[in-house]
Amino acid sequence: MRATEYERVTKETNVNIKIDLDNPEEVSVETPLGWLNHLLYAMAYHGRMGLTVRACASDTFCEHHLAEDVGIGLGMALRRLAGTSAVARFGHAKIPHDEACADVTLDISGRSCFLDRGPRFSGDEINPVAVNEFLLGLVRKAELTLHVSGYGEGAHHYYEALFKALGCALQQALAPAASIRSTKGMIHEEDLG
Repeated sequence: MRATEYERVTKETNVNIKIDLDNPEEVSVETPLGWLNHLLYAMAYHGRMGLTVRACASDTFCEHHLAEDVGIGLGMALRRLAGTSAVARFGHAKIPHDEACADVTLDISGRSCFLDRGPRFSGDEINPVAVNEFLLGLVRKAELTLHVSGYGEGAHHYYEALFKALGCALQQALAPAASIRSTKGMIHEEDLG
């Protein structure tokens, strides 16, 4: 069974993540951030990933702290999944959304590296700082190498394309493999159990 759960509780946030790669129809995302709910739902749906996210925050929370903690939680859950079985490791997707297009390439490498060559936005309905913090939290805790690039006239369409592409790339990378895809014979240095 390719499923796991992770909970992160801090003074600012409470985040619970469940991933089930064998039940992709079950997607439910509830956070105080409507745009994050929308993007995570698109990622899971197009990546054919069963995902449940429940997140709440203190009364004085900042968007980027909540987004980062959700990214950390998702990253830890993905790391657990990738660490318990052999996976394909690499994934790539290029997804258009109207005038925008996003390109995502990733490696479940055991090394954290995030390279963002996408457009820069400010003042849109989606907080670009919070999106960046989500992706950084994800990359650090999942120990992914993640390269993103693309273009778009507005943040909404670009980020929606980006999260759809992220889901599709994760689906490829998490596909079962006959053996651990590393010349070292291992991906992660420590067992997360």
